[in-house]
Amino acid sequence: MRLALYLVLCFFSVSSFAGSGKAIVPSWIAGGNNSITVLTISNITDNDIAVNVVFYGKDGQVIQPSQFENFTLGNSVITAGNTGQVRISSTTSQYGYAVINWENTADDAADDTIALVARGYHQVVDTARRTNSLIQINNGMPF
Repeated sequence: MRLALYLVLCFFSVSSFAGSGKAIVPSWIAGGNNSITVLTISNITDNDIAVNVVFYGKDGQVIQPSQFENFTLGNSVITAGNTGQVRISSTTSQYGYAVINWENTADDAADDTIALVARGYHQVVDTARRTNSLIQINNGMPF
């Protein structure tokens, strides 16, 4: 009886997390016309993945991204095997963190426990040089 209960609990605890996930982007910075942050997000599954990226400012307010690249369906889906980018820029100094949420759009969504791998970079360009700094997301591991 205990074994059966244990197996049922294991099944439900694993399957309840399958088909969706999230990762925290620990920091982003944007400001002026020469400072941006870009997140590169790759779909490593055979299914289309609904992706929602929410940037939070220093006071917890939601900041809208400036540009999406290679997303479909109103900047909300990265198709199977593809990579998209989300860019945030601002005319005033802004900084904070972000959250990347994903959900499998396929009928067999329970099969995917991981779907994305992502990284980011902060870029500053002035007249003399360009500087990039890497932003690790989920320690470089898929989520």
